Amino acid sequence: MLHNNIGINQSGHLTFAGMDVVSLAEEYGTPLMLLDEDRIRENIRVYKRAMTEHFGEGCFPLFASKALCFKGVYRIAKEEEIGMDAVSVGELYTAEAAGFDLKKAY
Repeated sequence: MLHNNIGINQSGHLTFAGMDVVSLAEEYGTPLMLLDEDRIRENIRVYKRAMTEHFGEGCFPLFASKALCFKGVYRIAKEEEIGMDAVSVGELYTAEAAGFDLKKAY
């Protein structure tokens, strides 16, 4: 298995983060982008711990907004207290609309 959030259920369907991917495709159509919020948060926390360990308190990782620009990701970034790297007005607009503190935007 590649990751512990991917598996096969009793119906032989692929599961992702505990959800039946076939059911999701039937409900929402394809192609379908799936994100595991728990995994995203876990990865953010790993980065935060490593940065604190190597660079001290007060530093934080920056999310590269150009990689995935939508409100849900900015909400997670806000809640996990990380910053963001913005390269466009659209990224700033979306982050602000999600309630992200633009003082942490670079």
